[in-house]
Amino acid sequence: KFSIVTALFYAIGLGLGVSLIFSLLKRFSSLVTLILITLLLYFALPALQGNFIYNRTKIDVPNNYFELFEFFNNQDKKTRIANLPQGWNWGWSIYRWGYSGSGFLWYGIPQPIMDRAFDVWGKTNENYYWEMSYAIYSENFQIIDTLMDKYQINWVILDKNIVSYLNNQEYIYLQKTEEYLDRSDRFELIKTFKANDSKVRDIKVYSVRLRNESSNFQQILAGE
Repeated sequence: KFSIVTALFYAIGLGLGVSLIFSLLKRFSSLVTLILITLLLYFALPALQGNFIYNRTKIDVPNNYFELFEFFNNQDKKTRIANLPQGWNWGWSIYRWGYSGSGFLWYGIPQPIMDRAFDVWGKTNENYYWEMSYAIYSENFQIIDTLMDKYQINWVILDKNIVSYLNNQEYIYLQKTEEYLDRSDRFELIKTFKANDSKVRDIKVYSVRLRNESSNFQQILAGE
């Protein structure tokens, strides 16, 4: 909050200090100028090397995510995606390869994604998250089929890099969800994106066979 005011006073103080130095050392003005320029370059060197952002906050995104982006950029933009597993109910996700935050897929994928990051704090908007969570954690996977039709979801992204820090059984639920998607006739595995790094897990993309696919992007359900 006070950074702008602080920077202003620093600038004023620096200007007055340089002016005072020049007035006291008029005979050595050229030397003083050289020293000041050298000091400015020395202290500004980290900025000139691209260190405005702390290097520990920078993470290399695995290559299979860019392949995923390219895939969806060639698909119908008016289709909808469900990404699994869903992250923490507060809207944060942790990835095995180091990223944690509210998500990033939508920066590379043009289609709308049914992610928790877009519905938090809205009682009428969060139904999908809780319905999907119930279907997975109660192992009533048939409910997932209903949710696909209810929310007109055309694609499922199953990213096995997402981990849960609240549920120790998350891996088991993820494995069972994957097994259901693989055996259900409502889902078709379209592509598996593998990473160059052995520590990064695969990303699977399924297409959804909707029973009552709407020709419109928005749909109003009777009785909802």
